[in-house]
Amino acid sequence: MWRNNSDWRQSNHLWRNYNQSRQPQALITDLSFLRLDTAEGGDLRGEAWQREADYRAALADPRKRLAYARQHGAKDKGRGHYMTAACYLQGDCGEPADLAQALAAARRGAEAGHARSMTLLAEAQMLGRGVPANPAQALQGFRRAAEAGDRRAWFKLGQSAFRGQGMPQDFAQAREWLQKAGDDPEAWGLLGVLHGRGLGGPEDAALEARYLRQAAEAGDLLGRAQYGELLFHGSDEVEPDLAAARPHLQAAAEAGLASSMALWADLLRKGEHVAGGSPQPAQARAMLEAAAAQGNDGALFDLGLAQATGQLGYTADAEAGRRLMAKAADAGSRPALDWLTHHHHSAGQGIEARRYNDKAVLAGTARGYFNRGMAELEGFWGLAADQPTAVGWFQKSAVLGYIGAHQKLAEIFLVGLLGQKDGVTGCFHAQVAAAGGSKDAYLWAGQCLEHGLGGRVDKAQALQWYRRAAAAGSESAQRQLTRLGVR
Repeated sequence: MWRNNSDWRQSNHLWRNYNQSRQPQALITDLSFLRLDTAEGGDLRGEAWQREADYRAALADPRKRLAYARQHGAKDKGRGHYMTAACYLQGDCGEPADLAQALAAARRGAEAGHARSMTLLAEAQMLGRGVPANPAQALQGFRRAAEAGDRRAWFKLGQSAFRGQGMPQDFAQAREWLQKAGDDPEAWGLLGVLHGRGLGGPEDAALEARYLRQAAEAGDLLGRAQYGELLFHGSDEVEPDLAAARPHLQAAAEAGLASSMALWADLLRKGEHVAGGSPQPAQARAMLEAAAAQGNDGALFDLGLAQATGQLGYTADAEAGRRLMAKAADAGSRPALDWLTHHHHSAGQGIEARRYNDKAVLAGTARGYFNRGMAELEGFWGLAADQPTAVGWFQKSAVLGYIGAHQKLAEIFLVGLLGQKDGVTGCFHAQVAAAGGSKDAYLWAGQCLEHGLGGRVDKAQALQWYRRAAAAGSESAQRQLTRLGVR
C-alpha cells in the first residue's frame, strides 16, 4: 500500500510549485530602470546636448547624480527629480538614504510629467512605504504612468492583476498588461507562470519555457529560481536537466529563496552536479533548515522525512519527523498529507489516518485517492467495505498516473473481485503498471500477452515480462518459465 522513502521525496518535488508568487520588495532601487531616452529628441545641440551628456554620465557615476539633478532638474521633464529620488532610495550619492526625501523628489518628478516617478509613487502606495498603503489608488497611479509611457508601470499593473492587489485577481488582464511591459525580466517571469499554468489563457509549455529562460538569462533572481525549477522537474517542452538547473538554483538558493533552497539541498544530498561530485549531507541539512525556517513546505517535508528515517546526520526520531510533517501539511504540502496518513495508519491510529486522508482527498492527491480506495476495499478507518466505490477511487488515482492504482485495478479486473472478470480492462492496467516499473504487475502483463486475456497474443513479449518478474523474485513467474522450458 505504501511506497519507499525515495518515492516519498520524489512525490514531494513533483508537487512543489515553481511558480513563486513574488513577495513585496523594497521600492525601485535598480538604476537600470532609469531611462536613457533623450529629453529633447532629435539632433541635440548646445545646452540640451550638454544636459544629455551630463545625464548619461550621472547614470554611470552615483556621485554625479545629485549634481546633475540640481543643475538640470528644472529642464529635463522630471528626470532629475527621479534621479534625486533614486539617490535617496539607495543612499549611494553622497547622502544617506532617506525615504521621505526620495518620495518628495518623486512627487516633483510626477508633477513634471515624468512617468517613472509616477510609478515609484504608486509603488510606495501599493507597499505602504512612507505613505499609507492604498492599493486602489496605487493602481490608478500605475495606469497614469503606463499611459505616460513607462513600461515598468505595465509590469506593475500586470503584477497587481496577477496578485489581485487593488483589483480582483484577473489572469487574462495580467497577461495583456505584462505583454506591454516589453523587455522587463520580471514581466517575463510572470508570463512564464501564466502560460505554464494555463492561467488567463491557454496552457503553453513552449512559451512558459521561453519566458522563464529569458527572465533567467536577464539575471532576474526569481526568474532564475523559476527556470531552475522548470529544468529540475522538466515539462512537456523541457527535458529535466539537473546540470543546467544547478547554477540557477544555486544562485537563487544563496540569495535566500526558499523553494530554490529546498531543491538545491536535494542536489547537495545526492551529490549531483555539485562541487566535488559527492553527497554533502551537512550542507544539504543546513540549507533545508534555513528554508524550513521560512516556512517552505518542501523543506519542511524533506526535513521531516530525514528526521523520521535518520538521514542527513539526524538520529531517527519518528515523532520529530511527524511534527515537521504536520507543519509541512499546514504549509500546503500535499505529500505530507499522504505521509501522515501512512504514519498514523501504521501506528494503528485510524481516526488520525482518516483525518489526514480526508484532507488528501480534498487536495486531490493521487495517493490520497488510492488510500481511500484501499480503505473502502478492505473496510477500515470506520468505513464499511464497498468494492464498487473502492474501484472508483482507484480509477481517479490511476487517471493521475499513480502506478499502484493501475496495479490494484489490474488485480481487481483480472481476478474478478467484483464478481466478473474483465480481461481487456485488467490487462490494460497491468500493462500500464508493468511499464511504470511495478514488479507485481510483471507477472500479470506476461499472462495477459501469453493467453490473450486483453485481446492480443504476443508470446515473445510475454516471455520478457516473465523473465523480469522472475528476476524480481516472483516464484510464480519462475514456474511459468519452467513450464515453457525456459531457464
